[in-house]
Parts: sequence; structure tokens; C-alpha cells
Amino acid sequence: MSDKKVADLYLSQFEPRPRLEVKQTNIVRPRFPVIDAHNHLAEPFGGDWEKSPLSELLNVLDQADVRFFVDLDGGWGEDILNPRAKTAWGGRTKNLEAVWSDGA
Repeated sequence: MSDKKVADLYLSQFEPRPRLEVKQTNIVRPRFPVIDAHNHLAEPFGGDWEKSPLSELLNVLDQADVRFFVDLDGGWGEDILNPRAKTAWGGRTKNLEAVWSDGA
């Protein structure tokens, strides 16, 4: 390719064509049970799961073979005492609650 052709190629004209061909394997279920060590179930990060029926979330977790997860949306104040997060999961979760201080 001459220098002239490269110089005349604008980004809007660049149309790369992938050439890599690799074998694809569809993974339906993981080989081993999953532990999700970093999860957000609440808005704005988690997709509003805290407002969905608990059975719906547990079905999704079961389909992905997630046996245990850490919910990082522990909440604030009285929200961290939410019995849904403490008991309804059947021992499948731990919450991470943040304690903030103004330095006093």
C-alpha cells in the first residue's frame, strides 16, 4: 500500500473486516457452582431487583447456578435491617453495609 492511499483514508471511510475465526462453545451452565462476590441488586446499578418478587430473582440465580452472592447494596440506617435480605434468601447471601463517618 502506498503512502498516498494511507494518507487519503479517513476514519469515516475505515471499514475493518474481522478475519479471525475461532471455535465457539455455548456454555449453558457453569462447570462449577458460582459464588458472585460482587453484586448490586438495587437501583441504579442492579436493575431494580429489590422491587421484584424474591422468587423471580431466586429463579434467575438458580438458572445460572449461583449458590451464594454478596449484595453490596446493604443500604443505610434502618434499611440494613431489612428482613428480606437477612432471612428470605435461605443463607445464600451476605450484605455489605457501609458505615461512613465525617471524621469526628
